[in-house]
Amino acid sequence: CRVCGKAVKGPDRQQHVILKASRGVSEASVRVPVSTSYPCGTCGGTCSISIKNKKADSDCPSAYPFLITTAKKFLPTRPCTNVPVLCAMQNCKQIHWKYNFRQHMEERHPGWEDLISDDFVEEIRISSQEQLGLRIPLQFVIQWPPSPPPSTSEPISTRPSTPTAQKRPASTVPLSPRRSSARNKENDDPNDTHTAKIRRIT
Repeated sequence: CRVCGKAVKGPDRQQHVILKASRGVSEASVRVPVSTSYPCGTCGGTCSISIKNKKADSDCPSAYPFLITTAKKFLPTRPCTNVPVLCAMQNCKQIHWKYNFRQHMEERHPGWEDLISDDFVEEIRISSQEQLGLRIPLQFVIQWPPSPPPSTSEPISTRPSTPTAQKRPASTVPLSPRRSSARNKENDDPNDTHTAKIRRIT
């Protein structure tokens, strides 16, 4: 490995230190810093990358041949999916390592969130499962590409509206007039002898 000096087999070079460096994770074993501008997926330097016959083609001294369709599949035993990807944005034919597309989209395609297709989002997505599998500390795990914000518009109901029940007309039968002499029996106090005497007198 150009970055730490360890002996790393070809298939393991892509998942070694590249994503950790891009997330800002520091490691004591790092001797040579990973490039901050489109780092190579196999050495962390500034090597070129292209696609030839569905395989990665690079001038990197640490490059090794691999089939892109196989290497881009996530596996728990090999979580890295960092492969060269052709940009699908309009009027752009650039090829970058998958882990470098965040930098590419921000630099070359302002407002890409509103223009990118769902298929391309999934092609360059770096899942949290992949990041954790590469031993990225949880506080450095991000969701990228970010999910679109939920729609705030209310859905239009297709159910037929229920007719409002019509109010029945008020009764035209005249109410009996209340007798003014009627007493409120619930409030009478049977022990009130003074009131009882007055009633007998009247």
